[in-house]
Amino acid sequence: AFIFASICLLLFIFGRSALSRYYMSGPQGFSVFRFSIKVMLLIAAGALFWGFVKRDKKTMPVICGILYILFIALAPVTALLSSPDETETPERPLTETLRTLGYVQWAPVESTEAVGVTIHDPNLALQGLNLFTTWDPQTYLMDMEGNILHTWYLDSRDHESFHAEMFGNRDLLVVVVDETFAKLDWDSNLLWKTKIRAHHDFHVAENGHIYALARKDSIVFINRLPVPILEDYIAVLTPEGDLIKTIPFFDSVKDEYPVEKITEIYKSILNPKTIAQMITRKITSQFLFKHDLLFDIMHTNTIEILDRDLPGIGKKGDFLLSVREIDLIGVIDPDKNQLLWKWGPGHISKQHRPTVLTNDNILLFDNGYGSGISRILEIDPPTKRIVWDYNSDGSKDFYSSRAGAALPLPNGNTLITETQSGRVFEITRDGKIVWHYLNPNVNEDTSMRETIFHMERITNPQDFPVLKQFQ
Repeated sequence: AFIFASICLLLFIFGRSALSRYYMSGPQGFSVFRFSIKVMLLIAAGALFWGFVKRDKKTMPVICGILYILFIALAPVTALLSSPDETETPERPLTETLRTLGYVQWAPVESTEAVGVTIHDPNLALQGLNLFTTWDPQTYLMDMEGNILHTWYLDSRDHESFHAEMFGNRDLLVVVVDETFAKLDWDSNLLWKTKIRAHHDFHVAENGHIYALARKDSIVFINRLPVPILEDYIAVLTPEGDLIKTIPFFDSVKDEYPVEKITEIYKSILNPKTIAQMITRKITSQFLFKHDLLFDIMHTNTIEILDRDLPGIGKKGDFLLSVREIDLIGVIDPDKNQLLWKWGPGHISKQHRPTVLTNDNILLFDNGYGSGISRILEIDPPTKRIVWDYNSDGSKDFYSSRAGAALPLPNGNTLITETQSGRVFEITRDGKIVWHYLNPNVNEDTSMRETIFHMERITNPQDFPVLKQFQ
């Protein structure tokens, strides 16, 4: 199937070049003929992707072969529909430059301000231990004064590390993007790893099962059209790392996608260079699509399982998800694959880390992508009103276009991770900063500061016997 797909691709590129030379020469203006050619090319590309990703050996050669023949044979006929005086407007760029970039691992140092813990009000800040991850991938345990108490390290072939949490008495669960989901002991010995394309986040349920975000190269149907995407799903693992099942959820959010998203993908498919790049990536990394590229139309960055019923929102066991690329936070019934509650588009941009508070409201980090202003918002789900915020007026020097987190603390404070500045700070309800940490790890050669993906405050160290040594 792979060999035949490669042959079809070569014929596909050859056919497009031949048609461009013999039937579409002359002024590059719009014509029904040119449009028809692109439509047929689009159909052929869709079938090629379907066959290539699904590896359907029985039907792929037939479908691709027939479409290729029809494409070549019918092109001259459609030329009769061409009109010489029709004009074409220039095509817009497919994506913004920043959309092609991955998460930033190092950020410019903008000043000579003090680093480490620069503010600590022991009377107002909630005391505990701080667990945070960088992109090494390393995970650190730090006290309130900025002293590193312990470090975990996972050999991951230089891939990016995202979320990490302590699990059990002394172990660590860690996500390594597109490579693995793993469990380490206190001494960084690998206890197990599961080969899934894990990314961003996971949630440990009451029964110990682990619900991890993962993704795969896929073909989905939107408005009955086949669309190649990087599809997110949920992998359910046992505490020992064995895969129990997978839970797809794209169908629950597919109606939220604007036509423009799909149009961009189809436009990209028309470019042989895009297809060549994907085949090269498939050969070198086994993946057609990578995150932060055009086909990553979900980019789900948070999963949380509801621990109680929320009337009008969802029931215990439903999933709270954050689908970044459509600015959506929503509650999904995993049994029915149905979106029960949603909010976000038009109000937030590229958000992260929604979480349900004890008062049943939802707290989230609104990145404000492209605006230069990030906010922390608390939403009343039934009314969808913003009932509390931090920096909605843009008066604070606070912005992270990517990643970021807002962690509610038991005393009512909020611990905020400003990822791209390598900065974490704790605020009271009235916005006063009572604890502040700036990552001191700066590359002297480049004057770049290492960013922090997410920091968690462990306020119950007594529940982790191994942590009693630091009390």
